[in-house]
Amino acid sequence: MELEADLERLRAVAQDVAETHGDITDHWSRITKRAESLFGGTWSGTAADSYSEPWGHCCEGVASVVAGLETMGGLLASAAQTYAHSDTSSARHIEDSAPYTALRLP
Repeated sequence: MELEADLERLRAVAQDVAETHGDITDHWSRITKRAESLFGGTWSGTAADSYSEPWGHCCEGVASVVAGLETMGGLLASAAQTYAHSDTSSARHIEDSAPYTALRLP
């Protein structure tokens, strides 16, 4: 079985996922602050109450996305590190096990 991994690309994707996680977290924090200031006191009544449940679902959904990105980014980075270590270890093993014989030409 042959396994091939482009470590540079794998690391780049892991970095992209980590940046996306950070961006979403930052934007969501700003949205949450604005929404909580609206829901927290300046808006009340039936209309305001009707947004409570959808807002809760939205918060849960974003939390799932953020957690998924964090997990995915960590796993991608770990895979890149594992592959790099495995490549280095395998190369050393091959070098150490290959007998050296001098070529004797007439």
